[in-house]
Amino acid sequence: MRNILLGTPDLWLILALAALSGLGEAVFRPSFDALAPSLVPPSRLAEANAVLGMAQSAAAVGGPALAGVLVVFLSPAMILLIDAITFLPSILVLFLLRVADSPAQRGSSVLADLRSGWRIFWSYPWVWTVTLQFTFFNLLVWAPYLVLGPASADRFYGGASAWGLVVAGYGGGSVLGGLLIMGRRPRRPLVLTTLVTFAWAAPSAALALRAPLALVCLGALAAGISSSVFGTVWMTTVQQHVPADALSRVMSYIAFGAFSIGPVGLALAGPLSDATSISAVLAVGVGWQIVANSVVLALPAIRGLRAEPGRETSPDSPRERPAPVPTGRVPGAREARQP
Repeated sequence: MRNILLGTPDLWLILALAALSGLGEAVFRPSFDALAPSLVPPSRLAEANAVLGMAQSAAAVGGPALAGVLVVFLSPAMILLIDAITFLPSILVLFLLRVADSPAQRGSSVLADLRSGWRIFWSYPWVWTVTLQFTFFNLLVWAPYLVLGPASADRFYGGASAWGLVVAGYGGGSVLGGLLIMGRRPRRPLVLTTLVTFAWAAPSAALALRAPLALVCLGALAAGISSSVFGTVWMTTVQQHVPADALSRVMSYIAFGAFSIGPVGLALAGPLSDATSISAVLAVGVGWQIVANSVVLALPAIRGLRAEPGRETSPDSPRERPAPVPTGRVPGAREARQP
């Protein structure tokens, strides 16, 4: 701790702290994503997801901006300490929440939960299809963008200030997307989520073409809107169709699958761009996104899932009642909303 606050920390310490942060996110996120159905009425679930998405987007934009102001008066180490302290109110609020345990949480082992979670995850073709789609999205599209976007801004657009504008455009788009999707309930939610995620390739495409900075920012804005729309609709759809007592386990498999090989993309993006070019690596990701989304959009499991107003999902345990394969109109489905 002394090295962090008073000196220059060693790289190994930064890596260890980053690993611990990732571990915390992996434990926290699936449980948090499964929490909303226990706190809000089913008819307000989509609105709750939209508000959560907008709050996270606003924090993603406002946090760096606030840090930029504070760094004028405080050291980076002190700002990080303040950031760590802000987690305490969040922890306190979560401890004060009262959510009833599901039957699956009583008397079951970790291995039994893993097995039952895998069965319910695999029984929904649209769930593992989208998970697989995002496994390769994070490897081929988003990881290279996160690494090569700042490098491209530094080399071709004047440096950190340009990248700050791009990031601000993405954050602003995320907030705007949440506002646009609020109150809307698409009849075919997965068709919508697949269509909007074509826009995730927009900033990479603009950078690959070395388009003017304004167009890169517009691409980031479009990707931010897409992120909010996808996040709200996807999360609401999963929460409405997967039984509540299996939701955390299913979300764990979704998160693991989607992010499992993303670090490989982060590690390889730089060396591959040195061997070829930044534009080439980003262009591969853009091409993949277009092809993969087109294939996913044509699948019956994606096109066939429909939301029906006024219908409730079954609360039965997945071990007692297998999850349905959603094709055509799905009995028991409620209409979903976008992020």
